[in-house]
Amino acid sequence: MILAAGSASRYGSNKALAYLEDKPLLERVWDQLPVKNKTIITGAYHEELSAFCNHKGYVYAFNKNHGEGISSSRMMAIELALSRKQKLLLTLADLPWVTPTDYEGLIKCHLLTQKSVFSRFNTDEGTINAPPVLFSAQDLHLLAQNTDMHAPISSLVDYAAYPNPNAAKDIDTRQDLKGG
Repeated sequence: MILAAGSASRYGSNKALAYLEDKPLLERVWDQLPVKNKTIITGAYHEELSAFCNHKGYVYAFNKNHGEGISSSRMMAIELALSRKQKLLLTLADLPWVTPTDYEGLIKCHLLTQKSVFSRFNTDEGTINAPPVLFSAQDLHLLAQNTDMHAPISSLVDYAAYPNPNAAKDIDTRQDLKGG
């Protein structure tokens, strides 16, 4: 699932439809995600994104609680995955430099460990575990039972980490579109 429900306040407009080279960010992430059952979680820019998704034939779902932050979109993705009896590969529409090979590495790591797998990268602040993340079925159930929607996914204690420096390159501002 691709989360694209945020207001993009630092960007100043709908960044999911901002172009990087020849494609909107959302299309680039969709194309690079090597799974069959993909869904985009929309929110703040639902009208624009749903029109785009309808034109492209993409599956999407509207998060009516998008104003509560990314945790509400994460919870919606978890509930959708559970209802479909699927594991959850969760990514963000503003991660255009994560490659199919990066996603495949997460999947292989999960298959080897049978654990949820976070992308891991280093920053000036230290080591970060972040999306893209592949949640195991067991962890999806644990996260869905947590009544605190804002509980961090990092509260999972038994997970694996996959080195993914491309996950550090997200788009927050228009300037970010120039670096890769």
